[in-house]
Amino acid sequence: MNRIKDVFLGVFLPVAFALVVPFAASRAASADDDVRLPAMPEMEFKMRRWSLSSVAFSPNGEYLASADVVRSVYLWNLKTRVKAWEVSLPPVGAVSEEEIALTFAGDGKMLVLAPYYRDPLVLDASSGKTLRTLGSDGEGFAPAVSSWRKDGTEMVVTSSSGNLHFWNPLNGKETMVLKGAGRNVFSLQVAKDAARIALGWESYGLENKLDSGRMLVRKLPSGRIVFDERQPHSPAFVRHLAISPNGEYLVGASGKVVRGSGDEALVCWSMDRRERLWSKEEDCGGLAMSPDGKMLAYGSGSRLVLCDVRTGTTLSSTTYGTQTISAVTFSGDGTSIAIGTDDGAVAVWNLLLGREEKGSGQRSEKR
Repeated sequence: MNRIKDVFLGVFLPVAFALVVPFAASRAASADDDVRLPAMPEMEFKMRRWSLSSVAFSPNGEYLASADVVRSVYLWNLKTRVKAWEVSLPPVGAVSEEEIALTFAGDGKMLVLAPYYRDPLVLDASSGKTLRTLGSDGEGFAPAVSSWRKDGTEMVVTSSSGNLHFWNPLNGKETMVLKGAGRNVFSLQVAKDAARIALGWESYGLENKLDSGRMLVRKLPSGRIVFDERQPHSPAFVRHLAISPNGEYLVGASGKVVRGSGDEALVCWSMDRRERLWSKEEDCGGLAMSPDGKMLAYGSGSRLVLCDVRTGTTLSSTTYGTQTISAVTFSGDGTSIAIGTDDGAVAVWNLLLGREEKGSGQRSEKR
């Protein structure tokens, strides 16, 4: 008996411990299993029947900004559930549609617009009035903008010539330029620790040799490249990006794919290990990572999907009407998700209400 006991304590128990503890730790570190999208959105807004290119929560979660492709920008008051203001930008030449990226700055007191074909603008978030223009050197800017500093006192946008421009939106002064950051950049995001910036490229033709999308990560403020991956099995357009707060995970999305083609519209990488963790052959309209870096939210046709960042496992999903989701964002506290659609609708889901529905045994009906 003592011999059996010694074998159990010396062999079987350590093996079992080695297997169980990592599994339990991974469960604890994974996305919340209780997360659930409510059956219906908490609130909805709708104006014109034009596709929305961007939605953004204010830092305090009281307001939601949206922009459509005919250059109209709206601010919605989430407490009163009414439109606070609307601003329409004048057209540029014969361009009929123009994508606009949005982000709040200056502790939510300003709204920075990065329209295609023109210089970025800074608006007063309380009134919608233009405070200043960022840049006037004739460089064409892509529809991509992100905060660099946590207090919103420095923004970064990408130009069509391949440079990254950093501005202080409070005074309109340019603080830094990273030359040669990459041409054809159509998406960018700065990690919350402000140490890395991720760029999504449109890679094609002779310039890039490969007909493939490309994701590039640079160290800030030096600009040193720390991650550079082409996607040989992905479409040539990296339209959406999400990077975890500590810069560990990077997710790129190209948009639409042809079913059965082998194209992977959604790809997740571990930058530290230089390893592709998972991919999905799925349309992707809008992409956002939760503030804690554990969950992804993205649109797939008319479906809003929540999945685990590390595994790609779907945690919850719901269908919103019949229109295609074109923009997705999380609130700063991670409790709400907002979407924009290609027919001009804005909808907001409260994840706390989803937990209440699950606890009460209600089913998440598809809309």
